[in-house]
Amino acid sequence: MKINIYKMNEEDWYAAESLDDAIEERRRDVGEDQLSAELAEFKPRQLTDEELVSLEYVDIEADPIERRSFRDQLQREIEQGVKFPRLFATTEY
Repeated sequence: MKINIYKMNEEDWYAAESLDDAIEERRRDVGEDQLSAELAEFKPRQLTDEELVSLEYVDIEADPIERRSFRDQLQREIEQGVKFPRLFATTEY
């Protein structure tokens, strides 16, 4: 199983095996109406290798707060057995 990270809109990233899986999870999270509105304005896409390294994941539940690359966080979640697809990161907290 290969998990990728998909940018779904300007605020949210999902981790999933495929873009279709990420879109379905987003639909479950926000409903059909909101998803349709988002898809009309933003085309979801898989992150590049460069983005996986350059984007910073901020773990606000760690004490003290920890920062790591999206790639490192994804690897950590895979090793911990996290279930996918799921919301991976958001700027809305």
